[in-house]
Amino acid sequence: MKGVIMARKPSPPGYCHHKTSNRAYTRVNGKQIYLGDYDSKESRTKYAEIVADWSAGNLDKYGESVSIARLSVAYLKHAEKYYVKNGEVTSNVHRAKSALRTLVSEYGKLQADQFKPMNLEKLQEKFIELNLSRRTITTYIDIIRQAFRFGVTKGKVHVAVWQSLLAVRHLQKGRTEAKEPKGVKPVHPFDIIKTLRELGPVVKRMVRLQLITGMRPGEVRSMRLCDIDRSKDVWVYSPESHKTQHHGRSRLILLGRKAQRILRPLLNRSEESYLFSPEELTQVVGVAGKLHYVQQYDWRSYYRTIARASKRAGIDCWGPNRLRHNYATRVRKRFGLEAAQILLGHSKADVTQIYAERDMQKAEDVVREVG
Repeated sequence: MKGVIMARKPSPPGYCHHKTSNRAYTRVNGKQIYLGDYDSKESRTKYAEIVADWSAGNLDKYGESVSIARLSVAYLKHAEKYYVKNGEVTSNVHRAKSALRTLVSEYGKLQADQFKPMNLEKLQEKFIELNLSRRTITTYIDIIRQAFRFGVTKGKVHVAVWQSLLAVRHLQKGRTEAKEPKGVKPVHPFDIIKTLRELGPVVKRMVRLQLITGMRPGEVRSMRLCDIDRSKDVWVYSPESHKTQHHGRSRLILLGRKAQRILRPLLNRSEESYLFSPEELTQVVGVAGKLHYVQQYDWRSYYRTIARASKRAGIDCWGPNRLRHNYATRVRKRFGLEAAQILLGHSKADVTQIYAERDMQKAEDVVREVG
């Protein structure tokens, strides 16, 4: 019929040749999808699957083209909701921000599907230039892989891209120019004594308790009477929240006579209140009552209090987590590696229920003597 323009019939995605890499690719929703070696059986099979999806209208699973900058922003938003404990974001979020900051500065405008293993290796080299330790670089590379895996689950990154990044090996000790991290060492006993002299009664009690139980800073900060079973001669503290709870593991901290001696003056507290609270400062040192104090020390305030006290004592600053190394060294030297693993709550001691009963008995025997 004259004067009528017929609509052009839509065409399926084309089978294209990327000459530089000799790979076949096609475009769906503005997204370039690599299929494998050009004119290979594998690439033809993948292309046929995509055309079949196109014919059926099932192209949503291929998502839309997304830049690495947009992918990083989306992953950080996810991390800020996912890595949360006791209402606060964990250190995983801060590490993710540092890792992705460098990724975006180097490849922010690049499409996520165009990111290759060689780009990840160049990023490793960039981290070395920034004088990061080998362990930190390993952590950052894992975070970047997690961001791409997140993109796969959201349909924004092709699964083959994430899988290809797994081929990049982590830096090996002695085979890289990246510096080795300094090992965390116990605090010298004299430094602990000098620091304790500069601490107030609340934090001093917390430090002493950590030193003889080996618990983590977060575990001593969150102690409540309702979490302590005092029915036996060795008390058992089960933290409401601990580092490995998201793995479904339990954490039991045994409190011997020395630890009990530290806690006895606090047994008149309410069952739900925290045993160590900054609010006590208003009574101890006469701080103005109009100032607001939270009910629990956070990791910053606890660390900062110890660091300032060590500075006043004229020694190098140290953090409360190092007290676990003091405890581990002492227990391991006297009772062996297995006892140290059990008392520190390491997963290698959690094997079977039979072993757990044997280990608990051994741990109680150790605590009766040292704790």
